[in-house]
Parts: sequence; C-alpha cells; structure tokens
Amino acid sequence: MSVYRPSVCSVSWRATLSATAALAAACGMVVAIPGQASAAPSITCTVNFVEVSGTTIHGTSGDDTIRCGEGVVRGTSVEAGAGNDTIIVLGETSSGTPSGNGQIGNDGTIDGGPGNDTIFVRGGDGDDGYVTDRGGNGGDGNNRTILGGGGIDHITVIGGSGGEGGIKRGDGGTGGIGNDGNITAQGTVIAGGGPGGSAMSPANWDADGGAGGDGSNSEIYLLGNPDNRAVISGGRGGNASASGEGGNGGHGTDGVTQVTGTVDIRGANGGRAGHQGEEGGNGGHGNNDQLVVTGPTLPAGTLLGGNGGPGRPGGGAGLANNGALTGEVTALDGTTGLTLP
Repeated sequence: MSVYRPSVCSVSWRATLSATAALAAACGMVVAIPGQASAAPSITCTVNFVEVSGTTIHGTSGDDTIRCGEGVVRGTSVEAGAGNDTIIVLGETSSGTPSGNGQIGNDGTIDGGPGNDTIFVRGGDGDDGYVTDRGGNGGDGNNRTILGGGGIDHITVIGGSGGEGGIKRGDGGTGGIGNDGNITAQGTVIAGGGPGGSAMSPANWDADGGAGGDGSNSEIYLLGNPDNRAVISGGRGGNASASGEGGNGGHGTDGVTQVTGTVDIRGANGGRAGHQGEEGGNGGHGNNDQLVVTGPTLPAGTLLGGNGGPGRPGGGAGLANNGALTGEVTALDGTTGLTLP
C-alpha cells in the first residue's frame, strides 16, 4: 500500500511562527518576522575629503565640499549646513550591463543650508545596446527635492545621456530628464536634459534615434529675488541609422516653472533620419506646461523652440510656447527640418 508523505516544504499555513522559521531554514527561504524593521537606506559620500556613510550626510558650520559619487538614493539626504558649500552628486553610469539604465543623481533630499552654495547633480549615462538591443536610458538629474536653503545659490541638474543602440536594429536610448522633482531656491538654476542615444546599425536596419530628455519635467521655484535666473534646455534627439527615424528633441520645460527674475528656456533639436530613413525628429517646445516669469525689466528673457531634424520629411518645428505663459518674454519658434532627397 502506498503512503502519501507530504514534503516538509508543504506544511499547512496554520503552523506556528517557530515552526515556520524552521521550515524556512529547511526550504532555503527568507521569512520576514512581524515587527522586524528593514535596514535604513544609506549612502556613502566624502565631506571635505573624509568618507562618511549614513542615512543623512551632514556638513559642518563652515565651507564644505561634499561629493556623492553613487547618487543620493530615496530615503537619504545631504544637509550641508551653514557656509558657502559645494555639493556634487553623480549618478552611476550603467557599465558592463548592455542596455542598462543610468542611475538617478538625486532621488532623496539635498539641502544647501544657509550660505551661497553651489550644487551640481547629474544622472548616470545609459549603457550601449548589445546587437539588437536598444541603448539604455540616461538617469534623471534630480528626481526628488533640492533646497537652496537661503543665500544666493547656483544649482545645476543634468540628465544622463542615452546609450547607443546595438549594431543590428538597436534604437538609441532616451536621455534623462534634468529636473523631475522639486527645486526651490534663490539665485541661478540650470537644468538640462540628456541627449538621446544614436542608432549605430551600419547595415540597412530600421533603428531609430533616442528622444532627448526634457530640461525640467516638474517644479522649479525661484522667487523673492529679482536677480534670479533660470536656464533650462532639452536634450537633442539622437540620430538614426539606415532606415530609421530621428529622435525627438526634449522640451525645455514640461512642468511648473515660476521665476522672479529672467529665463532662457530652449527646446532641443530633433535628430537626423538615417540615409534611407523616414521622418526627422521633431524639435522640442520651449515651454510645454506652465511658466510664470516676472522680471525686473521686460521682456524677462527668451523662449526658443527646437528645430526639426533632417529627414523624409524633416521633423516638425518646436514651438516657443505650447503651454500657459504669464509674463512677457521674447519667443521664437523653431524651424521645420530639411527634407532630404
């Protein structure tokens, strides 16, 4: 007579917690114990050339140089404190992983604190595609919160570059967004989208260029100082190969931007179609959402649309303003891309 013997790994759910732990050991599983806290996120940076790790990286009361070469991850922060501080945050480039995406530069909180601070944040570059794979996407520069913290600050956020496509049908990767979070400060903010990756197929493969990242896709607030300035630009579209289409240029702004001061906001140019390709990439719009600018003099800056990329036909022209605009600026639309023979 056959006898059914249940596997030790199929014990009833009614087993006690201690029995469950023993079962987990027998089956090679990991069991979360109720009430057991997960480890707090941590980052490693250097503060005045001394390595420091933790959930929050603190500066001193003086002038500091803080460098985080592996990004600021979600749930962590950099608090520079008083002084005229320099904060450099770099998302890691995807290296050795075909089509891997670049790391976000800041996915936590950066607070410059009192003083005239310089903050530079860049997303990592996407890796190149392998054979038929598309290139990896560039990481966003800022994806959470950057606070100037008082003083007249200079803040730069840049999206990573999209990776090149694989040699057979691999499209280029998308450029990272410069700002996809919130920036609140006084002084100067520079936000730039990463360029889209180009397709690299040498044969007659249909491989498209990657789209450029938007300069800002979320919120920038520069208020309370008539000398504030925002310089925001999209990333250019990647070029196609053979029968592919050019990538679209990124918009200058596709989020809420409010500036007491002046602006220079530009959509990027579209990428070129392949030598047997179809459309060129479209130019990005200068403003594609909500822009409020009140400068000390009028006009309070410029809005420029990107040019379409060459193709069959050429890409469409980006508009200087395709959103809601409050204030007076000089606006100039881009031009349609050249139609190739």
